[in-house]
Amino acid sequence: MRKPGTTDDAQRAHRDGGFTLPELLLTILIVGILAAIALPSFVGQSDKAHDTATKSDVRNLVSQVEACHALARDYTACETGAPGFDSGGIDGAVVESTADSFEVSGVSATGNRFTLTRDADGVVRTCTSTGSDSGGCRNGSW
Repeated sequence: MRKPGTTDDAQRAHRDGGFTLPELLLTILIVGILAAIALPSFVGQSDKAHDTATKSDVRNLVSQVEACHALARDYTACETGAPGFDSGGIDGAVVESTADSFEVSGVSATGNRFTLTRDADGVVRTCTSTGSDSGGCRNGSW
């Protein structure tokens, strides 16, 4: 039986005291690599959320315009600010209309503009990007 205080006990107590510098550096390196991989995907999520909310507002405003048109039979009576037209507090605007066509547009917090145009040929959805390739306006349509 060994006596307490021998060199083996002293070395074991010193060795079990904490992490070595290479272990700490390796841990920091692994955390840095994981952050470099994960961070870019999280950064774009906010832009996508803003763009999705704006697209939803534009679609909801189109529904309001169509409901107005069902009563008035004329899209010019359904422009933003027209007497009797209620956009329902939707952030967007009817920017151009004729008796049988209209264009609804909304601008996202990212600066991307989302436009829906309806005419005799059908519905066309376009978006104009602010230059960044993030968010929901990547290829000019949505």
